[in-house]
Amino acid sequence: MEAINYNILDGLNNDLLEVISKNTIITITDALGRIEYANNNYCKIMECDVSKLIGETHELLKSHLHANKVYKELWKTIKAGHKWQGVLNDISDTGKLFWLDTTIVPIINEEENRIKYVAIYKDVTKYELENTQLLESKIAYSKYMSIYQSIDVGIIVVTDNVGNITEWNKGAEVAFGYSKAEILGHPLSVLLSIKYRKGNIKELLAIIGKIKESQNTDKIELCCIRKNGSEFPVEFTLNSLSLDNSNFYCASMLDITKCKELGNKLTLKTKVLELFLKQSKQDEDSVSEDFPDLLNNEEVITHEKEIADLEFANRTTNIDKRHTPFSSNNPELGIYNYKRKDINLDIISK
Repeated sequence: MEAINYNILDGLNNDLLEVISKNTIITITDALGRIEYANNNYCKIMECDVSKLIGETHELLKSHLHANKVYKELWKTIKAGHKWQGVLNDISDTGKLFWLDTTIVPIINEEENRIKYVAIYKDVTKYELENTQLLESKIAYSKYMSIYQSIDVGIIVVTDNVGNITEWNKGAEVAFGYSKAEILGHPLSVLLSIKYRKGNIKELLAIIGKIKESQNTDKIELCCIRKNGSEFPVEFTLNSLSLDNSNFYCASMLDITKCKELGNKLTLKTKVLELFLKQSKQDEDSVSEDFPDLLNNEEVITHEKEIADLEFANRTTNIDKRHTPFSSNNPELGIYNYKRKDINLDIISK
């Protein structure tokens, strides 16, 4: 488009110019880029009074947010009498960032040999912000997926806001036995033990309720089920995340099977020791009713070697108690001789 002659604008009536002004964003600058006219819509974008704009250099046309290359091309084009189009951005008086889809047209007054530039704008701030957020989300998602897929330790399962599985890591695939293709789209509840599913779901809903109220959540213990039907306990934590204006939940699980087994062994051995000490203090003809049953306990027999080693250590400790201060009656010290019925640990150590 070539430069517009002043006479064309003179031919427009005031009513038409008023309609154009109300429905568009317009500025007119002189050859040096100083603002001669700015309508109300432009003042609203800049968030300042028109009196502060008239006579001032058009800040939008030399915004520091643009590379010099943009301005060189812009001024080269309009000084040659051609129309320039592009998106410019700037910051308003209150610090608000905005973007304007801009068309600048040179207007030449041949009689006075003067040139002016009419700029017509369309506010595209919302569109640009959405694009920026989308780009940032894509970058964040790309980083998230790279980190997420590289985590092989632990079990990580991501669900949408209704609980359907959307992603999981290699650790989850190994733990549950499902391939990614088999599990995606299924509800998280399929990974919970059928026997305890109702109670576990109730606990999960309680955690989600706390997350929605921005409250701190605690770790809980759940019973999960593998593809082959075997069950195993996990320590479970749940967090929420937002991506592309969508809400997700990230479940982190830790298989605590070995931890539970070790705890059970410790509890059992503690009980054996307590009963052993209790038995040793009883009269030689008095035997604990619980002890024989405990000795026949399958779990005790399973760990017989450890107890047998303890017995062997006791046997190889050659201390002649008859020559110790505690080997005879000593009423002053409150010590008396007693006979203790030897407990047959062969039942355990066989």
